[in-house]
Amino acid sequence: MQMACGDGSAWSGRAARTVYACDIGSTIQNNFGWAGFEATNGQPVGSRNIRALANRIAVDLKGKKSVAFGIESPCFLPVPLDVGDLSAARAGEGDRAWSAPVGAAVATLGIHQTAWILRRVREALRAVPDALSFTTNWAHWPPSGGQVFLLYEAFVSGAAHDRDNDPVRDAATAASFFLENEGKLGAINAVTAAPCISLAWAAALWAGWVTDLAGLANGLLVVRPAARYDGPLGVIG
Repeated sequence: MQMACGDGSAWSGRAARTVYACDIGSTIQNNFGWAGFEATNGQPVGSRNIRALANRIAVDLKGKKSVAFGIESPCFLPVPLDVGDLSAARAGEGDRAWSAPVGAAVATLGIHQTAWILRRVREALRAVPDALSFTTNWAHWPPSGGQVFLLYEAFVSGAAHDRDNDPVRDAATAASFFLENEGKLGAINAVTAAPCISLAWAAALWAGWVTDLAGLANGLLVVRPAARYDGPLGVIG
């Protein structure tokens, strides 16, 4: 069962794992981008090819690696008890509210593309190994035992946003920040909402990763870097 909140504990092992993030955007207009870091060597790669992202995640999972996958769009929405709080921003969003016109559009495109990615990865695996745990609970990362497939939300704005609007660079910023802080994820969680409904979990249900409806009520870790990633970034097809 998923928990609404968690706190990443200090990582004491050397489990094989990869951290990815994608910047949601139109694939028709070539505004989608992703980047991924191998935890052991820190050499990132990325591209604007959404198929390449899904294929790499599938290869990593087939290879028994744990994968953390970040989506740069609102992945859970508040469902307040008080009618006066309807349409209000999530705590921590500031002037980048999910309910603003841009935020609402990105949230819609985000669940659309997340569902596509999760379905493609799920189909590539054919059968999900019993040892693989799909989760949105960041307390399960870094993995201490079995293989984990974790979804998290990325929030790249302000000084962290690429000056040239490069979605691959923004994705690298999110993934790099996650990796740097993977031992203290609970401390860096930037956005909260309770009660909430999880768009990411809905996509996972649709794609066949989970059957537990309880996960629809849980938020995701939101990483919000303060600075842009300026390191090396290999581009692949």
